[in-house]
Amino acid sequence: MSTITPTLTQIEYALAIAQQGSFRAAARACHVSQPALSAQVAKLEEGLGAVLFDRKTRPVIPTDKGRLLLPRFEAIVTAMREVEELAAAQDDALRGELRLGIIPTLAPYLLPRFLPGLCAEHPAMHVVVRELTTEEIVDALRADALDAGVLATPLAAPGIHEQRLFDEPLRIYASPRSSLHVEGRAGRRLTVEQLPTRELVVMTEGHCLRTQVLDLCELGDAADSPGFQLETGSMSTLVRMLDKGPWFTVLPELALDELDPVARQERVYEFAGPRPYREVGIVYRRPTYRAALREAVAEAVVESVPSKWRRRSGRGRRVDPV
Repeated sequence: MSTITPTLTQIEYALAIAQQGSFRAAARACHVSQPALSAQVAKLEEGLGAVLFDRKTRPVIPTDKGRLLLPRFEAIVTAMREVEELAAAQDDALRGELRLGIIPTLAPYLLPRFLPGLCAEHPAMHVVVRELTTEEIVDALRADALDAGVLATPLAAPGIHEQRLFDEPLRIYASPRSSLHVEGRAGRRLTVEQLPTRELVVMTEGHCLRTQVLDLCELGDAADSPGFQLETGSMSTLVRMLDKGPWFTVLPELALDELDPVARQERVYEFAGPRPYREVGIVYRRPTYRAALREAVAEAVVESVPSKWRRRSGRGRRVDPV
């Protein structure tokens, strides 16, 4: 067996191959050329005296020896990153990179509220933000491709820690042509039974807001309802679509910030009875890694929303994302 000592870079490249299932995808994820990555992994295998991957399969899979060694590689990388973080913690200033995922129904409305101030307050901190669905964030956390995610909780996902940040109210938004605008209707509060479900438009598959709206409206699977001809993955697109037809949807409060006062007055309704809300939290897999940076993000997010959202009143109805 060779006495060549593996490098941390070689170990990270091997982990990327195991996560991505191919040398090409791993090279892309590591921002290097495929020949450079392949050469480093070959040196790693030479140094260990063992072949780590079966290169004939598609996707590439670890060999028996690879399956034994890869968990050790993960432990090495985790330990080295914790060493780096402890060394950086000797400085009072928050510094370092935090890889943050955020769901599309929060990103365009929440990021402008907290990110500029966070960057100004902690100039040595570098936040890399990726807009992903809930499932993609959980997968990325488990693959160590993200350090934290901001999304609708609770998830109850094995191995994923959660911290509640705030509770965001849900509102009914109806286009001017929706039958919800009944002449002489008293008040601006509606029960679920008053909603014309055939006019309901929801987010496309993969977005937790879709699941929450279906649950709130007690409709189960959208495929069983004739009111789901239109789907979209963007709330801005959703609103524009609604304004062109006789439809309505359910939106989080932050998404209504873009409406002018007249549109908000005429098109937005509240739910009667216990008012529904979605819980927004920050999730992570490793409690101690990048903890100070993660807490700085959590604090900035909480400070950016109305103070009443931070308190649990106990009178509303939480609509869970799964």
